[in-house]
Amino acid sequence: MLICLQYWTTIWNEDSYGPDLVLEANTAFTKINLWRSWIKNRNLDQKENPRPEGHTWTWAMPFWPLSQTLATLCSVFNGFGQHTANDFLHECRIWPFMPTWVLCDDDELWSRFVMDLKLYIAQWVSPQFRSYVVAALCSNPNPFSFVYNANQHYISHFVRVYRRWAVLLPADQCNKFLEEGLYCWDHVIGASELLQPMFKTLNITLGTPYKGDYDEVTKTSRFQPVFKLTQGSIQAYTTIMAQPPPEWEVDGYI
Repeated sequence: MLICLQYWTTIWNEDSYGPDLVLEANTAFTKINLWRSWIKNRNLDQKENPRPEGHTWTWAMPFWPLSQTLATLCSVFNGFGQHTANDFLHECRIWPFMPTWVLCDDDELWSRFVMDLKLYIAQWVSPQFRSYVVAALCSNPNPFSFVYNANQHYISHFVRVYRRWAVLLPADQCNKFLEEGLYCWDHVIGASELLQPMFKTLNITLGTPYKGDYDEVTKTSRFQPVFKLTQGSIQAYTTIMAQPPPEWEVDGYI
């Protein structure tokens, strides 16, 4: 398609695809903060909190599951899809069906979200990704042949929970989930009192092996089951077992 064609601005307009999170980081995060402010002011009259010029953000967005927001709002989170949205929220230790407004209203959670977002997108320009995925050599002389070794390396190292049945967590990352009570069925996300008696002894120290009753643990890591969540036509993947608080108005695990 030629750039001069009339359809070009329709396909690549600002409301369809926002600034690149890697190459246009300053502009991208400025827009992310603008979007957050709009979500935080959702209770104001639409005349007092108008959508930024050029955007058609839906008024229902604050109540969308966060995984859906990340995966579909390309005008803000350019480059994200279902796989990256679910994997990134896992890295953030955020339940994927958390309503979007919860993230935007919580200053502490938002700070962690932004910091983890910068770390997550940095992997797409890392030497490992460039060498073993982008510039991977193909043994087949056909330039259009499928590069199996690049695909295998990508799935093994850059896919965390999306469409997986289990994930191998490093000890330090696993302990963060445990400290927040996220691997206890009876715990409510965000509650100050941690109700996780069956997991208290599972803290893993690097170099210290632990043999659990239901999963496999190595010296420096632990296998954690991945759960597939469904809300209407929306699907999400997470290792979090804790329940959503009632004010979220979201169904938890049965």
